[in-house]
Amino acid sequence: MIRPIGKNTKLACFEKEATEGVFVNPTREIPFKSCDLKKVMKVEEDTSNIGEVFTSDLVTMGYDLTGNIEMNVYPETIGDILYFTLGKDVLGNPIKGVLTLKYVGDEKGARYKIYDNAGDISLLFETYDEASWNTLVDIEVESKTLAQIKTAIEEATSDLLVNVIGVGTGADFKIMADPLIIKNEGENVLGLIFARKSTSSYKSHNIYASNSALDSIPSFSLLLDKNYGEGKCFGYSGAKINTLSLSYAVKTFVTASLSVRAKEEYSNITDTSADFETTTPYLTNQVEMYLDGVRISDIKDFKLDVNNNMYIDEAVGLNTYNTQDRQGGIINVSGTANLTVDDTDRTATQRINDKYISNEAVDLIIVMNTNNLIEADVYSKTIIYIPKIKLSDGTVSIGGGERLSLSFAGQAVKSNLYDRHIDVFVNNKKITDY
Repeated sequence: MIRPIGKNTKLACFEKEATEGVFVNPTREIPFKSCDLKKVMKVEEDTSNIGEVFTSDLVTMGYDLTGNIEMNVYPETIGDILYFTLGKDVLGNPIKGVLTLKYVGDEKGARYKIYDNAGDISLLFETYDEASWNTLVDIEVESKTLAQIKTAIEEATSDLLVNVIGVGTGADFKIMADPLIIKNEGENVLGLIFARKSTSSYKSHNIYASNSALDSIPSFSLLLDKNYGEGKCFGYSGAKINTLSLSYAVKTFVTASLSVRAKEEYSNITDTSADFETTTPYLTNQVEMYLDGVRISDIKDFKLDVNNNMYIDEAVGLNTYNTQDRQGGIINVSGTANLTVDDTDRTATQRINDKYISNEAVDLIIVMNTNNLIEADVYSKTIIYIPKIKLSDGTVSIGGGERLSLSFAGQAVKSNLYDRHIDVFVNNKKITDY
């Protein structure tokens, strides 16, 4: 019996290179749906021989190594995907839970801090009236769970929207030396307070994109087995991610589409990677979204796109390129939502239209959950935070007798209060930097 060739293929990927373009044999197989990375020859037609009837010739001028990788997103691969797209990683103890604070009052400024109040960990939230800082909330949190802290804040004021992601207590909070400002006259971003495990065998990775023009994004090697024979796998070095699209649709897997460009191709690589341990990908019915401080549950589909807008440095004497890197990166979000009309309580999706019309920014948190414990109180979890999105669409459509549908699209822009366009936090079993 002849098996379909596609069943014999394999992708081993995301092996970080110490030196860009120097191949490192990947150690891990990555589950994937398709990969069309290949050598594309660049040819030119020579039409200079006009003294003959047939005057042209095709001459090879060089080559490009480009292609796309399509895959479902797993807790074990999401960190690799985002790190090699964004480029920065800082290790921390695993996140048990998060308390989010969104100020919706009328004062010009707002700030908070976690401080030692005579031996107890407390949360202080203050507002600014253009003359002085005044206490809005000051509560002891050390002995309270995140849910209890949320209740205590809501009992004290209606000017804060509070959400709890995960579990934990105030004792898991880190003391802050200085208050963190989350509102001024021009901007209003979320406050994120992390409940972290104090000692742990595993880590949380804070992955983000640097705003410095001097920073480059990392390169990686990958191996692709096209069933050419033993010791004849294709290897690619100097690979970088140009674009990433994360897709979320109702009741399916979270999927990723990556466009990749590599520097060199090798056809004599021996596969030494370990087989992938089968686990469950992220499911969209376990995804939470918080828009402008409000949890929303009626999103029908959603996409997050990162375009690194890669430049290619080609030169005379080279078949491919000298170097490549990000320039002018862009982060876009888009989606649709059912629009629920309630005269007494306007929902978060309706507020999107208001923000679109008034050109006000919104913030967004995407939480990708699993039921997989990596240790006590710590789950495989990915939190994506975009602090400032300007909307290019937020319009309502009527489709016959169906429900109203709201489409929205926007672009992440620079925030003066939060110095990153995007911040990602990934709990996993990787105990070293990417």
